[in-house]
Amino acid sequence: MADIAMTGMEPNLVLKKSVKKILFFGILSVALATIVTISVRNTVSDVLLASVHSEGEDRLLSYISDIRRVLGRYRVLPYLTSDNDSINQLLLGDPAAERESEAFLTHMDKAANTRGWYVFRSDGSLASASIEDYPDNKMLSSLFQRLEDSGGEVVTATDTTSTPVFHYFAAPLYGEGKLAGLSVIRFELNQLEESWSAANEHVFVSDMDGKFFLRVREDLPINLSSSVTQQRVELSGGYSISIMTLVDSNKSFLEQSVLLDDVNWRVYFLTPLDTIHAYANGSAAIALTLTVSLIALCLYLNERKRRLRTREQFQLAITDSEQQLRQIITGTNVGLIMLDRWGETLFINPMAQRYLTLSDSEARGFSLNQLFPDDERNEIINALLERLKDSDFVEMTGVEAHAQRSDGSTFPILFSITASPQASQKVYLVTILDISKRKKAEHALQELNSRLEQRVLERTAELESAKQTLIDQQKLAAMGKMSTAIVHELNQPLTGLKTLLSSNSLLIERQQMDTLRTNMAMVDTLIDRMAAMTSQLKTFAFNRPSELLPLSIYTLIDRVVLINQDRLERVMFSRKIEYGIPLIKGEAQRVEQAIGNLLSNAMDAVEGVKEPMIELKVKLKVCSDTKQKYVNLDVIDNGPGVSDQELGQIFEPFYTSKKMGEGLGIGLAITANSMRDIGGSIEAFRNNGQGMTFRLQFDVFSK
Repeated sequence: MADIAMTGMEPNLVLKKSVKKILFFGILSVALATIVTISVRNTVSDVLLASVHSEGEDRLLSYISDIRRVLGRYRVLPYLTSDNDSINQLLLGDPAAERESEAFLTHMDKAANTRGWYVFRSDGSLASASIEDYPDNKMLSSLFQRLEDSGGEVVTATDTTSTPVFHYFAAPLYGEGKLAGLSVIRFELNQLEESWSAANEHVFVSDMDGKFFLRVREDLPINLSSSVTQQRVELSGGYSISIMTLVDSNKSFLEQSVLLDDVNWRVYFLTPLDTIHAYANGSAAIALTLTVSLIALCLYLNERKRRLRTREQFQLAITDSEQQLRQIITGTNVGLIMLDRWGETLFINPMAQRYLTLSDSEARGFSLNQLFPDDERNEIINALLERLKDSDFVEMTGVEAHAQRSDGSTFPILFSITASPQASQKVYLVTILDISKRKKAEHALQELNSRLEQRVLERTAELESAKQTLIDQQKLAAMGKMSTAIVHELNQPLTGLKTLLSSNSLLIERQQMDTLRTNMAMVDTLIDRMAAMTSQLKTFAFNRPSELLPLSIYTLIDRVVLINQDRLERVMFSRKIEYGIPLIKGEAQRVEQAIGNLLSNAMDAVEGVKEPMIELKVKLKVCSDTKQKYVNLDVIDNGPGVSDQELGQIFEPFYTSKKMGEGLGIGLAITANSMRDIGGSIEAFRNNGQGMTFRLQFDVFSK
């Protein structure tokens, strides 16, 4: 039971608390180590950056001194031409001085080690030059403009588009108290670049447009402005520095620059930060190692103390949980049996003893094999019990079986077995639950379901019988309604026939032959009316056609209109048929009869109307969902129409709004049946103004 108690709730709670505590100290340690590492790295980085920044300022000043020294040597050269007589005579218009001036400029160009001396007139034209390579018009215009803005001082310009890059100094030339021309010298800074290259430092010089013309290191791009990102960094000393990072190589530099106002040049000095980052990261790594080591030592000591305290608490918890577990197992309403790995019973609770009717002495020597008799229902469970000591044991949950009591009787149970590893051994927990009451309830429910199914079958048969009786009654009602309609319709002509035939006997005796002939003509008329009624009944009983054929709606309409030509001449009749209507599917006789019935009803409806009108429309319709094509035929009249109640009964057999003797009321019913037999449909609705519209819808014939 000591091993069983170790699975109680108290050790789990202690373990959870320990895990939470470890996580808390772990997060706290990581945060502390991170703060220390970042602080050390930032401090070392700030100190190194401040030192490098100070050294960079000194180096930048030395490079600026070099530039000033070189520019100072070239700045005074343009003034030397102002004292030359040949150049002054040339600017005053003496062409004889041209040769002597060119010789002077060539001599000065070689002596000063420049790349060209030029003299321009005030209108911008070249007066004399030491070489034939002249500045372009754009550069010359720029020099004149800057000279005008400077008020007569020496001006400078740089041509970054040329190779190599040339620089210009220009000074004004005066004659007779006014500006006579411009003295220009061109030079390079290659000597300065060579002297800087020996130091192997990152030095750049750009013009006023930001284009670099002096670049010592070839490993950096020509145009930094489009290839770098810049960031201002605040140092702990209270000042900020500019950090430049190359986009392509991700290299970082400390940027320091100075603008030379007199020549509009900016001098850049870049200090690589790789070494600084390496020192800072190394210091941070050392600080991190020391911090982690200190934290690990503290955690180890704390964990050792915690384990000693937990072990004492755990021993006390084992004793308490052992007693609690025994109480739980004893008081549960489920049978519990504890087995070792060989299938021997370690413990059996009182509920299991009651299920199996075991005494205390019998429970001590109980074997689980006695619980299940050898039959097909327990074959799987017995095979499982034989494999308890195997490593491939499979748990079983909620399996129905039949258990055997000590007296030999059996009862149904719900069987489960699960492995429960303990500190010293592997055990199995078996649960059994008596389900005798549930099985009885299931059996009773099955019997009830069987009785209900039988009652449903009987009730269904009764409903089918009642349904057939109702159908027969409806048929009888329809026959009665039809008989009444036929009697009413035939009664009038039969009465007329009887009267006419009785009078004919007197007319024969009196030899009134003219009157006799008139009576016989009326007899024929009454007989024709009765034949028409029986013909409608015969049509109403038509069978469904066996085959539907392709029909032309144009031909069918022409036939119907021709048959009803006499009556249609008395109304305003019009036809509107779309072009290209496809063939419809149907039977010619039924379609002609349907169209004829609608035209006949329309002509009957407009009788008595002041301006009777009937319109026949045919359109092709395509269903937006199924893309199915239909042909709609509308018959529109301007008659009095029908009421809402009549509209709902208009297609019922033997329903008519006409007077006695004018019809049986089966015309529209015959039309509806005919359309249904050929797969079409009919609908009726009132017009917005006056009259009715009847619509026939036909399927388009497809091969």
